[in-house]
Amino acid sequence: YDVVILDNFCNASPKSIERVQELSGKKLSVHEADTRDPNALRKVFDSEVTISSVVHLAGLKAVGESVEKPHLYYDNNVLGSINLCK
Repeated sequence: YDVVILDNFCNASPKSIERVQELSGKKLSVHEADTRDPNALRKVFDSEVTISSVVHLAGLKAVGESVEKPHLYYDNNVLGSINLCK
């Protein structure tokens, strides 16, 4: 399989992608975008040859912050997931 990564890097570093490429010996297709942006998602899906499955790891997960910022977590985790499923 060829891996396609979509990440907004809000809580990750692009350096982690470099490390994965180094360890795997494979060049990854990386798109800096957000699951909450349906146009960006469409652009990624249209630009790749075939995407046959999706593993969604873009959810925010800090419990304390989710209590302080519930709308951010809903927006990112729920709406982002809905956009991805469309």
